Amino acid sequence: AEKMRLAAQAAVRDGDFEKAESALRDAIATDSGPTPAKLGLAELLLARQAYSEAAVVLSDFPELEQDGQEPS
Repeated sequence: AEKMRLAAQAAVRDGDFEKAESALRDAIATDSGPTPAKLGLAELLLARQAYSEAAVVLSDFPELEQDGQEPS
């Protein structure tokens, strides 16, 4: 999964966001739960203004609430 995440970072640097998203999704498929690849995908989706998709990805991070506030 780490190798795919690094490939995604390289794709972002090259401006190939579709390739980056594909690599991140491949990394996520091999590793469940909250992972750096999921955070990377969420960042990429937010940059594309795909807010609903990013929210779904971030739902695997229990420490985050839907409104972006930390739990009390």
